[in-house]
Amino acid sequence: MGRRTLNAHKLTFSKLREPDNLCSPVDINGRNLIDLVETWAKAIQDDVVQVRPNSYMIIKKMQRFNNNILIVDTLSGKSGEAGIVYDLEGEIETVTIGEMQVPMASARAVLFSPSNGQMAMWFSEYGARSSGARELLTCLNRSWPSLNTGAKFNEVRIIADDILLEKGRVTEIEVRHIRRARDLADGTDTRTGTYSYVFKPSKKESLSAKIISKFRDDPAKAYDYVEIGAQCSDSFQDESDVFVSVDVDGRKRKIRISDPEDGIYFHVELNGPNDPILSNEELVEFCSEEATRYFKQTGYNWDPLWSEKSR
Repeated sequence: MGRRTLNAHKLTFSKLREPDNLCSPVDINGRNLIDLVETWAKAIQDDVVQVRPNSYMIIKKMQRFNNNILIVDTLSGKSGEAGIVYDLEGEIETVTIGEMQVPMASARAVLFSPSNGQMAMWFSEYGARSSGARELLTCLNRSWPSLNTGAKFNEVRIIADDILLEKGRVTEIEVRHIRRARDLADGTDTRTGTYSYVFKPSKKESLSAKIISKFRDDPAKAYDYVEIGAQCSDSFQDESDVFVSVDVDGRKRKIRISDPEDGIYFHVELNGPNDPILSNEELVEFCSEEATRYFKQTGYNWDPLWSEKSR
């Protein structure tokens, strides 16, 4: 029991000093991503890994679901001030926890590595007390150079698609413009400050978060909302940036329009607080649906056969 949620990262691998030359996850200079991660994880299994100050993680167990999917079960938690564990049901005695004793909870990472294409996906399960799956990805990224693959490890957190943005509303549109003044001494332009133009729609006439796509295609459309459309010269646009604050089901974020990787991140509920936690098979099925949609969205393909469990 206990609420579990899920987020995801896109993984790509580029040749060293050749950022545009991408490797396939099944051929990272002759090595397979699934095999690399499994071997690396086995080498540190059962070790207590310090991810950051006061934050620790342990790999509990792994399952090679098939040749394209690897599931890693982690435990993670934080140390800190000494305290107690109090049993609300009164069935066991109160347990004292010292500063270097870490209460831990489990969370699973699921790696989807296709048999072709140039990207993989990493799904991170979250519990109320555990972000071990995400911590594992951080550890993998740090350890990657020591694996001597001849490739650079790139991770990007996946943002929500337009379907999710349909549920969202815009709470603020902001245009930031850099002002410059000419230095009479040497003739150069010096930045003097930033002007901020803001529009906040009323709750009665809210704007759909899908307007973000329109602003990405043409940022100048945002200028009309803050009533500076008349100033939209090319030089003005070169010195301006557009930000949109959105609220999607209570998740709030300020998005920089010029950054295509910025947005409302993909984050969904796997089960409610009073529901049973998904089995590995159910978790893979859930992730497969998301992977199929995202691979298609990015121009690649996730074959349903790659989600079938090995016998």
